Amino acid sequence: MKPSVQCVGCRHFDLRSAGVMAGHGYGNCAFERSATFESATFQRYCTLFVAVEQEVERRRRQWLAAKQEKFNQAIEGS
Repeated sequence: MKPSVQCVGCRHFDLRSAGVMAGHGYGNCAFERSATFESATFQRYCTLFVAVEQEVERRRRQWLAAKQEKFNQAIEGS
């Protein structure tokens, strides 16, 4: 069995096409229906996974972490 992966590290995963859902940690997989959103960080087994360059994954994770931090600050302040 292949090791588990996270979509955030896959070439077929796209946060930009997910619109507002990207800010919540979800994106689109090139192999799923357009109205389906996949979690960027959920551990899964995927035979179609193709790793992106490490720098791309690092930037994606950094962007997601910044969105999460902004969300956390918003709920702590209310």
